[in-house]
Amino acid sequence: MSKLRQLKDFKPSLPKSKIEDIIKDPEAWAEEYAQSVLETEGFRILEAKKFGKKFAESLIEGEDGI
Repeated sequence: MSKLRQLKDFKPSLPKSKIEDIIKDPEAWAEEYAQSVLETEGFRILEAKKFGKKFAESLIEGEDGI
């Protein structure tokens, strides 16, 4: 369970932007934000995916736990 706790501690910070810039071009802001999250949290996202896959496989196989 400690691995799950570690992976769920996911709190990406918002890019520092003025609201006017966001309103002016929300798509560009969202793209910048997504890129920032992938750069800073990419490893955590990949680890969470692997953890979820392993957990799902254990459920399919009828195992008790990971």
